Formats: sequence, structure tokens, C-alpha cells
Amino acid sequence: MRKIILLLLLQCSLAAVGQEKPKIFFSNKTIDLGIIPSEKTPCVSVNFIFSNKGKTPLVIYDVKASCGCTVPTWPKAPIKPDGKSLIKVDFETKKQKGVFTKTIFVESNANEDVILLKLKGKVE
Repeated sequence: MRKIILLLLLQCSLAAVGQEKPKIFFSNKTIDLGIIPSEKTPCVSVNFIFSNKGKTPLVIYDVKASCGCTVPTWPKAPIKPDGKSLIKVDFETKKQKGVFTKTIFVESNANEDVILLKLKGKVE
């Protein structure tokens, strides 16, 4: 009986290990906003477009920004295989001056646990 239970547990664990993970693909991981006039543009919104190139649903667990002036919004529902979606990032320019680089951290169930996205430019 013990051998049967052990074999079943081993088979279940091997099946879990063998499952293919989703593959997240971003068309662009860095967006250069160029020169932004802060008085005319208090907030800039950009979209990081991605797709699921894997064979299982992609789930975005969390998206964090490197500072409070950068606010990401992401899909809460799973992205089906071959599906597309986007992560919207709002960047507040009013407290920024000069050259900047902001990092957005994307946590998911994909083959890469954490993906780094970059937003850069210059606020005048």
C-alpha cells in the first residue's frame, strides 16, 4: 500500500514539474518619452503591450514601480495562450526635473518570474 501511495505522489509531482509555463513577450521593454514640458504635460500615460506565447494561461500577480510618481495598472484576469494585453503606466511629471529612468517590476507565473520594464526621458 505504501508503495502505491508513493508512486502516486511521485507521478503527481512529476506531472506538476513537467507543466509548461506561460511565456510573456513584450513588444518593447523600454519606452523613451523624449523631452516632456512639465507645465504643459502634468501626467503622461504609456502602454507596455505584451502577449502570452505559451500554452497555458498567463497571470500577472503584481506590478510595482520604482517610485510613487509612476502608477501601473494591469489586467487581473488570466491572459489566454496567444492572447494580448497591456500594462498602463501613468507618470506624473510635476515633481520631476531633468533626466529620469523609472523601473516597473512585473511579477507573473511566466517563465521569467520578474520582468523589468523601463520608462525614460527628460522633464523640462
